[in-house]
This record gives sequence, structure tokens and C-alpha cells, in this order.
Amino acid sequence: NRRLERLEAQGDTLHKIWLRTRHLEPAIQALLRARYVDPASLPYPERLTSQRFRLSSQNQEDGLSLALLHEAGPTTRRFIEIGSGLSGGNGGFLAREWGWSGLMVDGDEAHMQQVARRFPMTTAIAAWITRDNINTLITEHGYAGEVDLFSLDLDGNDYWIWEAVTA
Repeated sequence: NRRLERLEAQGDTLHKIWLRTRHLEPAIQALLRARYVDPASLPYPERLTSQRFRLSSQNQEDGLSLALLHEAGPTTRRFIEIGSGLSGGNGGFLAREWGWSGLMVDGDEAHMQQVARRFPMTTAIAAWITRDNINTLITEHGYAGEVDLFSLDLDGNDYWIWEAVTA
């Protein structure tokens, strides 16, 4: 019984350590890729996916976004993030790490108050997005025209909103 109790205690400890450090593995992999893989020598799309890493994204989209932007050649350093959530979404990374300006829109008023404090270089708006108001929101807040990143994540209505965007 004592041996079993010790093993169970060790298992609990190891599980707690794993929970606290599991996010490190993708970061270490990103560092290894950056050190040993030359993206320019890889075919498409591997030259993009080899640059993935995570600073604030869920699934290493930060590195992918930068790789795509590098390929496209950003010109305005502006973004529109529809459905930004509390994290600021893809645009939040660009604002915080690279000083980009942008429009962040989400339906949760409390979240957008926090987003405005976290990303003072952006315009954070609490609004429900519809086909009828998307262009007005973009235009009224000074983001009509060209932007380097347009991110749309509304969990279900994305296509219909995207189809309506003309601003």
C-alpha cells in the first residue's frame, strides 16, 4: 500500500509538472526549426509552415501570419480583426509585437474594454456584426480601403459577412 501511495503521489506530481510545461514543446520545436531549417530552401507550402510559432495564438498562427505577410509584402501596417475576442486575435499579435494599428470588433462589451487597454494603438469596438453594418463599422472608424490583414472569425456567419464586405 505504501509503495502504491508513493507511486500515485509521484504520478500526481508528474501530471502537475506536465500541465505547467506542455506549452513549452511547440516553442522549443519552433526554436529548433528557426535554427536548423532554411525556409527559402523549402517548396511551398512548407516554406510557410516551417516558420510557425506561438506567442499569443492558440495554434502557432503567429509565425504563419508573419510568413504570409512577408510573402505578400505589407504596405499599410493596418489590420481589421472581426471577432477579436479578449486576446485580440491575429491582429493583437501584430499590434503588440510590431506596432501595427487596427480595428478590433467583438460583441462582448467587457472584453472590448479590456482589449482597448491592452492594445492602445488599436480601435476596439463592441458591436454585433451583420451583413448590414460591417461596411459602416469599417468606414466610420477609419479603416476603409487597403489593409494588410483582414481577419474574420465569427463562428458561423463568416461567409455571409465576408461576402458583404466592400469597404
